[in-house]
Amino acid sequence: MPDWMWSYNYPHNVIGGGMPIPGCEGRHCMVLPDPVFPTPLYEAIACILLFVVLWRLRTYFVNPGQLFSTYLLLNGMERFTIEKIRVNNIFNIAGFDMTQAEVIALVLMLLGISGLIYFKKHVVKNERRAIG
Repeated sequence: MPDWMWSYNYPHNVIGGGMPIPGCEGRHCMVLPDPVFPTPLYEAIACILLFVVLWRLRTYFVNPGQLFSTYLLLNGMERFTIEKIRVNNIFNIAGFDMTQAEVIALVLMLLGISGLIYFKKHVVKNERRAIG
């Protein structure tokens, strides 16, 4: 595997972080001194896999909302995992050290779980009304 898959120093980054690039002029002339994980690459790979999983599950669910709830759950899990290796500002939220994206990922997972529970019960109620 090439080195850029494991560590990347983001030359010409748009946030202006790091050290100046010698001989470069303009707005985006910074490079990170220490390489970091290329999390956008990891996230793209994870989202492609998420698409494949959801595409295969699309015929399994009978009620609208179940597939979307599954997406919320899996996307939240993916985001939470990626945030563990990403360099971000950490905040103390309710006694836990978390990033803002981790909080959002937890909310996505909770919405996904509650949606799956709701839509599963909703299907049962609709079937009983239609039969009875």
